[in-house]
Amino acid sequence: SKLEINIPTTLMDISVGQYQRFLIETKDIEDNDALEQKMLNIFCGITLHQLRALNSNQVEDIVSKIAPIINSFSDAHPFIHRFSLKGVEYGFIPNLEQDVSYGENKDITTHFKEGVEGIHKAMAVLYRPIVMTSNGTYKIEGYKVPVKHEDALKEMPLGVALGAQVF
Repeated sequence: SKLEINIPTTLMDISVGQYQRFLIETKDIEDNDALEQKMLNIFCGITLHQLRALNSNQVEDIVSKIAPIINSFSDAHPFIHRFSLKGVEYGFIPNLEQDVSYGENKDITTHFKEGVEGIHKAMAVLYRPIVMTSNGTYKIEGYKVPVKHEDALKEMPLGVALGAQVF
Protein backbone atom coordinates (compact mmCIF):
# COMPACT_ATOMS: atom_id res chain seq x y z
CA SER A 1 0.00 0.00 0.00
CA LYS A 2 1.18 3.47 -0.87
CA LEU A 3 1.73 5.90 1.98
CA GLU A 4 0.33 9.38 1.34
CA ILE A 5 2.43 11.92 3.20
CA ASN A 6 1.39 15.54 3.57
CA ILE A 7 4.45 17.68 4.08
CA PRO A 8 3.81 21.21 5.30
CA THR A 9 5.54 23.82 3.12
CA THR A 10 4.74 26.98 5.11
CA LEU A 11 3.60 28.02 8.58
CA MET A 12 0.09 28.22 7.14
CA ASP A 13 0.14 24.42 6.71
CA ILE A 14 0.87 23.84 10.39
CA SER A 15 -1.80 24.23 13.04
CA VAL A 16 -1.43 25.90 16.42
CA GLY A 17 -2.26 22.54 18.01
CA GLN A 18 0.60 20.80 16.16
CA TYR A 19 2.97 23.58 17.21
CA GLN A 20 1.86 23.25 20.84
CA ARG A 21 2.30 19.46 20.75
CA PHE A 22 5.73 19.79 19.16
CA LEU A 23 7.03 22.29 21.72
CA ILE A 24 5.60 20.37 24.66
CA GLU A 25 6.67 16.90 23.50
CA THR A 26 10.19 17.88 22.43
CA LYS A 27 11.21 20.22 25.21
CA ASP A 28 13.42 17.62 26.93
CA ILE A 29 14.57 15.76 23.81
CA GLU A 30 18.21 16.18 22.89
CA ASP A 31 18.58 13.13 20.66
CA ASN A 32 18.38 14.10 17.00
CA ASP A 33 16.65 10.90 15.80
CA ALA A 34 13.99 11.22 18.50
CA LEU A 35 13.47 14.84 17.48
CA GLU A 36 13.06 13.87 13.81
CA GLN A 37 10.56 11.16 14.75
CA LYS A 38 8.48 13.78 16.59
CA MET A 39 8.71 16.18 13.63
CA LEU A 40 7.50 13.54 11.19
CA ASN A 41 4.82 12.28 13.52
CA ILE A 42 3.35 15.63 14.54
CA PHE A 43 3.68 17.61 11.29
CA CYS A 44 3.18 14.81 8.72
CA GLY A 45 1.18 12.23 10.68
CA ILE A 46 3.78 9.51 10.09
CA THR A 47 3.67 6.80 12.75
CA LEU A 48 6.84 5.19 14.09
CA HIS A 49 5.79 1.97 12.32
CA GLN A 50 5.45 3.81 8.97
CA LEU A 51 8.69 5.67 9.57
CA ARG A 52 10.63 2.42 9.99
CA ALA A 53 9.41 1.30 6.56
CA LEU A 54 10.64 4.42 4.76
CA ASN A 55 14.15 4.52 3.39
CA SER A 56 16.72 6.89 4.89
CA ASN A 57 16.79 9.15 1.84
CA GLN A 58 13.02 9.66 2.00
CA VAL A 59 13.23 10.51 5.69
CA GLU A 60 16.12 12.93 5.12
CA ASP A 61 14.20 14.55 2.28
CA ILE A 62 11.09 15.11 4.42
CA VAL A 63 13.13 16.38 7.37
CA SER A 64 15.01 18.81 5.11
CA LYS A 65 11.66 20.27 3.99
CA ILE A 66 10.23 20.66 7.51
CA ALA A 67 13.37 21.85 9.31
CA PRO A 68 13.39 25.36 7.75
CA ILE A 69 9.77 25.85 8.80
CA ILE A 70 10.56 24.83 12.37
CA ASN A 71 13.62 27.10 12.33
CA SER A 72 11.39 30.00 11.30
CA PHE A 73 9.14 29.67 14.39
CA SER A 74 11.10 32.38 16.19
CA ASP A 75 11.32 34.81 13.25
CA ALA A 76 9.11 37.87 12.86
CA HIS A 77 5.94 37.02 10.93
CA PRO A 78 3.52 39.22 8.99
CA PHE A 79 0.34 40.18 10.82
CA ILE A 80 -2.81 38.66 9.28
CA HIS A 81 -6.12 40.40 10.03
CA ARG A 82 -8.50 37.64 9.09
CA PHE A 83 -8.57 33.99 8.15
CA SER A 84 -11.09 31.25 7.44
CA LEU A 85 -11.26 27.95 9.27
CA LYS A 86 -13.82 25.22 8.54
CA GLY A 87 -16.22 27.67 6.92
CA VAL A 88 -16.00 30.32 9.66
CA GLU A 89 -14.25 33.61 9.01
CA TYR A 90 -12.35 35.02 11.97
CA GLY A 91 -11.18 38.59 12.37
CA PHE A 92 -8.66 40.22 14.69
CA ILE A 93 -10.09 42.75 17.18
CA PRO A 94 -10.58 45.70 14.78
CA ASN A 95 -9.15 48.47 16.94
CA LEU A 96 -6.92 47.02 19.61
CA GLU A 97 -6.11 50.42 21.12
CA GLN A 98 -9.71 51.49 21.73
CA ASP A 99 -11.89 48.41 21.46
CA VAL A 100 -10.36 46.14 24.08
CA SER A 101 -12.13 45.83 27.40
CA TYR A 102 -10.29 45.38 30.68
CA GLY A 103 -11.47 41.76 30.78
CA GLU A 104 -10.28 40.97 27.25
CA ASN A 105 -6.91 42.58 27.92
CA LYS A 106 -6.49 40.72 31.20
CA ASP A 107 -7.44 37.39 29.59
CA ILE A 108 -5.07 37.89 26.63
CA THR A 109 -2.19 38.65 29.02
CA THR A 110 -3.03 35.69 31.26
CA HIS A 111 -3.18 33.26 28.33
CA PHE A 112 0.13 34.47 26.88
CA LYS A 113 1.70 34.03 30.33
CA GLU A 114 0.60 30.37 30.28
CA GLY A 115 3.14 29.94 27.51
CA VAL A 116 2.63 27.39 24.77
CA GLU A 117 -0.48 25.87 26.39
CA GLY A 118 -2.25 29.24 26.31
CA ILE A 119 -1.69 30.21 22.68
CA HIS A 120 -5.04 29.03 21.27
CA LYS A 121 -6.86 30.64 24.22
CA ALA A 122 -5.17 34.00 23.63
CA MET A 123 -5.95 33.68 19.91
CA ALA A 124 -9.61 33.01 20.70
CA VAL A 125 -9.79 36.39 22.45
CA LEU A 126 -7.90 38.20 19.67
CA TYR A 127 -9.61 36.48 16.73
CA ARG A 128 -13.37 36.07 16.80
CA PRO A 129 -16.00 35.09 14.26
CA ILE A 130 -16.84 37.96 11.90
CA VAL A 131 -20.53 38.82 12.15
CA MET A 132 -20.68 41.65 9.61
CA THR A 133 -18.54 43.01 6.78
CA SER A 134 -18.90 46.33 4.95
CA ASN A 135 -16.53 48.38 2.77
CA GLY A 136 -13.48 46.40 3.83
CA THR A 137 -14.23 46.76 7.55
CA TYR A 138 -15.77 44.08 9.74
CA LYS A 139 -17.43 43.53 13.08
CA ILE A 140 -16.59 40.55 15.28
CA GLU A 141 -18.63 38.62 17.80
CA GLY A 142 -18.80 40.10 21.30
CA TYR A 143 -16.53 38.70 23.97
CA LYS A 144 -18.03 36.12 26.30
CA VAL A 145 -16.35 33.71 28.71
CA PRO A 146 -16.09 30.77 28.30
CA VAL A 147 -15.01 31.35 24.69
CA LYS A 148 -16.80 28.72 22.66
CA HIS A 149 -14.41 28.75 19.70
CA GLU A 150 -11.30 28.33 21.88
CA ASP A 151 -10.70 24.66 21.01
CA ALA A 152 -11.47 25.25 17.32
CA LEU A 153 -8.51 27.61 17.14
CA LYS A 154 -6.08 24.77 17.87
CA GLU A 155 -6.66 24.14 14.15
CA MET A 156 -5.88 27.71 13.06
CA PRO A 157 -2.81 28.25 10.87
CA LEU A 158 0.33 28.79 12.93
CA GLY A 159 1.40 31.60 10.59
CA VAL A 160 -1.59 33.65 11.73
CA ALA A 161 -0.94 33.00 15.42
CA LEU A 162 2.77 33.85 15.23
CA GLY A 163 2.01 37.07 13.34
CA ALA A 164 -0.39 38.13 16.09
CA GLN A 165 2.10 37.71 18.94
CA VAL A 166 3.26 41.28 18.66
CA PHE A 167 2.54 42.21 22.26
